[in-house]
Amino acid sequence: TKMTFDWGKEAKGLVFDMDGTLVDSMPVHLIAYTKAAEEFQLKFTAEAMQRLSGRPSLEVIRTLVEEQRADADPIQINERRKKLFKELEVQLKPIECVAQIAKDAHAAGLKIAVASGSTHQAVVDALEICKLSSLVDVVVGADDVTHPKPHPETFLKAAELLQLDPSVCVGFEDAELGMEALKAAEYHRAVDVTKFASYPHWYTPQ
Repeated sequence: TKMTFDWGKEAKGLVFDMDGTLVDSMPVHLIAYTKAAEEFQLKFTAEAMQRLSGRPSLEVIRTLVEEQRADADPIQINERRKKLFKELEVQLKPIECVAQIAKDAHAAGLKIAVASGSTHQAVVDALEICKLSSLVDVVVGADDVTHPKPHPETFLKAAELLQLDPSVCVGFEDAELGMEALKAAEYHRAVDVTKFASYPHWYTPQ
């Protein structure tokens, strides 16, 4: 049986976060962060990634450097992380239970956006690898906004580019900061995809 999701008759657009929501990229990001950190004598764990989830990567690395009182340049570490991620990105795959909602909504004539904390180009590349590009009308990346999540700008911009009022958009997220951003953007509904039965949980609290 196919899982169908009722987005409600008010909904005209669905807006998805990407990493850990539409695309199963968290395990790949974790490898890239961990290896880059190790090369600079920093420790990076799944726990840290979970805790800082939804923040821009440079901010995540800056936080680690401060917490570990390390003598390392966050910008350099982030450049290394980007390079490692690029080498690994062929491993990206869709989160099926969420991608199916996007497919069904697209078929039903709803508009679809991806609103992400990753850069615009990273989103475009990931959607291409996951063969989801044809479903998506609008992409908003971190470099398209001034204020990252939990500020609502990313989600407000997605609605604006879809030419829809936020009140007729349904948002999908996996991170606490993203859920806060959706609530602040006053979307019709904010859906936590980690509650779906077939969600691929990448992090298990120790």
